[in-house]
Amino acid sequence: MNLVAIIRIMKGVLFILFICLWQFSFSQDVIIYVQAKHETTPLELDTIIIENLNNGSTANLYDLPIGHTNYEINLSQGALISSVLINSAANQSEFKIGTNDIGFCSFNIISDKANSIKVELFDIKGRLLFQKNSTINTGSNTFDFYNGYTGLCVLKLTSENDIYSIKIVGDGDSGTSLINRESQESDILSSSKSIKSEFTYNLGDTIKITAKKQNYHSNTIVIGPENNENYKIYLACPCAGTPTVTDYDGNIYNTVQIGNQCWMKENMNTTHYSDGTEILDGTGVPDGAGQATQYQYYFNYADNLENATKYGKLYTWAATINGYVTDNYELEYGVRKGICPDDWHVPSDEEWLELEMFVDDSITLPDISGQRGFDVGTKLKSCIFWQDSISNTNMYGFSIIPSGKKTYSYLSYTYDFSELNTYSAFWTSTANGGGGFFRSFRLNSTKSSRGSTNPSHGYSVRCIKD
Repeated sequence: MNLVAIIRIMKGVLFILFICLWQFSFSQDVIIYVQAKHETTPLELDTIIIENLNNGSTANLYDLPIGHTNYEINLSQGALISSVLINSAANQSEFKIGTNDIGFCSFNIISDKANSIKVELFDIKGRLLFQKNSTINTGSNTFDFYNGYTGLCVLKLTSENDIYSIKIVGDGDSGTSLINRESQESDILSSSKSIKSEFTYNLGDTIKITAKKQNYHSNTIVIGPENNENYKIYLACPCAGTPTVTDYDGNIYNTVQIGNQCWMKENMNTTHYSDGTEILDGTGVPDGAGQATQYQYYFNYADNLENATKYGKLYTWAATINGYVTDNYELEYGVRKGICPDDWHVPSDEEWLELEMFVDDSITLPDISGQRGFDVGTKLKSCIFWQDSISNTNMYGFSIIPSGKKTYSYLSYTYDFSELNTYSAFWTSTANGGGGFFRSFRLNSTKSSRGSTNPSHGYSVRCIKD
């Protein structure tokens, strides 16, 4: 065999070895950690929904462990979820939920010494339904619990060191039993159940995670998971006593409380003022038609109604404040209600400033136009719809989406839609130089921008409660 042939064989062997090592290096499970917060306070979640945007599979993780705010999720094992104890003492047992499905749950306890555990099942009224004692050996102990009772129950686990509670749901049609996998002891024989999640994950897939809790707005993040990475999801509260508001057309908007202000959580999408007066439909306004300074137009982005359903409508400034008014005294004490429902109004430049300063205390020069703040945009922008939303947190639930704009060009005398999914701008009810002040937010910017512009432009509108 000549030298060239030997070299070729060696290259082939090295290539195969490289492939094997590469496959092995990526064969480990991908585990992520998810924590929910309301502003800076950790929250215990009711439900976590995980969607794989590449293959469409979904895992609905509900009835999560009581008293835990941090969740370990193994994406490679069908979105297997465990609770993670935070700041637990070294001499305490380590407790993790394996699976929590209807009629079945599993849990693992790692103990530094032999121990005992009492397992009790209660209904939601506190009545004892089931009880059994079992042993815990030094090291890892895995238990399976089958719940044949109907409805929501609480499984209480008591050891020498700790007490744990788990919310579980019974299936109502099987026996109730506790099985220690080490000894396989069981007080009641029970048929096996399939507990495999239909969620599947391959390295490189994109994941959508939605966190839900009763009396809070849910929030969603989209990620390319990195192994052992921590992800935070922020949940916001609706306004007390006013969780929603309805416009003349019957559109329903969620509300969100941010500091002392109560805001709409979505962009306006009305075609009427609150007294029933129609706003002019700007669909098909031709290029070269002249400025719409005094025209009260609304636009659907790209003249497509489906865009308005998703992003809300775009309005000229005159439509926003219900008339072309340039006197700020009249705006403040008269018509600033604009297109908003009764008891709501178009926020002024000062009210937008109050919002910005509440979420970003680096804004110290309120009258400066142009970009402002450090992370006000990061905290107010939604984590979905933007072309790249990896840095957005939507920390306060304001949920700015990239609704684009319709602008009038002084140079070409034309109207143009632009920047859908990369830009969003909002009119205020404060006039300046024949136009109106606005706020804008842009893709890849963590800041907001303040300025005044041509009132012919079509921008989004949010309303604030009186």
